[in-house]
Amino acid sequence: MRRSRTGWITTVVTIFVALLSVFAYGQSKLAEIPSSLPEAQRDALTKQKAALLEERNILKGRIDTHNKKLVPRNSPEERELHREAENLKSEIQKHEAASKKFNQAVEFVRTLQRTDNRGTPMRVPLTNDVGNRSAYHYFKVIEQFEVESSPRYEPGTKTYCNIFAWDVTRAMGAEIPHWLIKGDKTGASAVDTDGKYKVEAEKREELKVNQTVHWLKNHGKSNGWRRVDARMAQQMANEGRPTIAVWENPDPGSSGHIAVVRPGSVGDDRGVAIAQSGRLVLDAKHINAGFNDPDLDKPIQYWYHE
Repeated sequence: MRRSRTGWITTVVTIFVALLSVFAYGQSKLAEIPSSLPEAQRDALTKQKAALLEERNILKGRIDTHNKKLVPRNSPEERELHREAENLKSEIQKHEAASKKFNQAVEFVRTLQRTDNRGTPMRVPLTNDVGNRSAYHYFKVIEQFEVESSPRYEPGTKTYCNIFAWDVTRAMGAEIPHWLIKGDKTGASAVDTDGKYKVEAEKREELKVNQTVHWLKNHGKSNGWRRVDARMAQQMANEGRPTIAVWENPDPGSSGHIAVVRPGSVGDDRGVAIAQSGRLVLDAKHINAGFNDPDLDKPIQYWYHE
């Protein structure tokens, strides 16, 4: 008996034409790696991109093979082909997620290299939030900004200690705002969790460090921040909780200073361990050096986020 050709089907061809279209679109999205990046960063990203491209080629070959298969309608082979289709679809989705993560990483390091948009919020690859705090996670969030070498934080005629503290606290899900919504009585940030402005430029107010001290005093508690002494600040940082040290300059025409308290130990005559704009994260920097306070007698405030 001859079987009619209509009794055989190219199963899920329609499904996989759509998937292949999505996949092909994804291939065009891998970001170009800036040649201006430091060699170590450029090499690491180049290896990631090469691995993603190899994975894409393998997936494309498997999809092409799958789409050429003919099986009897309503047969065990058809059901198996449907299962294969679902597995491939899941792998494509994972691959697309990895591609987006790669592109975000490229955009992140590109932003760190820029000096013309320091006050612009950015999305970061590594974040941390309440419920998953630890010294390790906190340290890794701080480390990714490479504050000792990133032009975004490099001091010039101005220092950018507040930008670094803003970036770290945003990544920790405990933002100390750099931009406020003008006239908002709650001290609400003008930036959302995705790094986008909530309002247009004329409705935003930019904060300097002295103004940040006032924000902490007036709105810190309602935003999860608590004031503590130096030793407790170090303890909170060692537990992985976002912690900062801030000093209000008594000269209203000058700026104060802010630093991130990092996991470490309190030096007897050095104060808490810190990371700040223009300072190494992994060295032994402490309050006495970072705040130019050798006798530890400045009225420095310490705050941690619950």
